[in-house]
Amino acid sequence: MRDFEEKKSPANKGPSTDIYEEKLRILDRVTSFVAHELKNPFTTINNVLYFLQKKIPDQADPIFQKYLHIIEHEINNANRFLSTLLSITRKSPLNPVPSQINEILKETIHQIPISQKVKVTLNLDPLIPISLIDPEQIQIAFSQVIRNAIQAMPEGGELTIQTSWVQKKIEITITDQGEGIDPNNLPHITEAFFTTKPRNIGLGLTITQRIIEAHSGQILFDSVLGQGTKCTIVLPHS
Repeated sequence: MRDFEEKKSPANKGPSTDIYEEKLRILDRVTSFVAHELKNPFTTINNVLYFLQKKIPDQADPIFQKYLHIIEHEINNANRFLSTLLSITRKSPLNPVPSQINEILKETIHQIPISQKVKVTLNLDPLIPISLIDPEQIQIAFSQVIRNAIQAMPEGGELTIQTSWVQKKIEITITDQGEGIDPNNLPHITEAFFTTKPRNIGLGLTITQRIIEAHSGQILFDSVLGQGTKCTIVLPHS
C-alpha cells in the first residue's frame, strides 16, 4: 500500500459551512416534494405488482417472473434511495446497535459491483472490537468511499481496505491506485454539490462526512495526483 503524505484534506470546516447547510436545507425541501409526488405512483405500482404475483401461477413463464422481480427490486431501490436521502438531509438520529466494523465492510464489498480489473485486498484486524454504531448509516458511508475509489480506477488497479485498532479507536483506510485528486479540489471534496464528475450532484462525500461526524468520528483524505487516494476514517470505540 502506498503512503500518501503530500496532500491532505480534513473533513471540510470553515466559514462556508453555513452556505452548504443552507443548500442541504433546500435539498431537503426539494426531496420532500419529490418523495410526496412519487409516493402515490409507487404505491399504485406495488399494489398492481402484488395483484399480478398473486394471480400468476408459479409455473408461469420464467421470463415473465423475472421481469416481475426486476420491477419489485427497482421500486424497492427507489424507495430506499428516497428514504436515505431524506434521512441524511434531515439529520435523522442514529440508531446505534452493537456492530462489528469488519463485518460491515465485508457486507459492503459484497453488495458493490466491482470490475474484474480491480483487485480488492482486505487487511482486517481481527482484534477490532464490537462497537455501538448505526450499521446502516456506516455502511452508506463506506459504500460511497469504496464506490469513489473504484470509479477512480477505470483501467483497473488495487483497492486496499484495512482496519486497525489504535489507541482505543477504530481506524479504517481505503486506498486506491487511481487518478488521484487535483490539489485545488482536495479541500472541497466533502462540500455539498461540489463535483468534477458529469451526471453527479456532489452529495456522496457530504453525506459520508455527516455520518462519520454524527458518530463523533473523523474522515481525512490524502492524495497524490496520478498515483491514488487514501481515505482514513477514525471512529471512537463506544
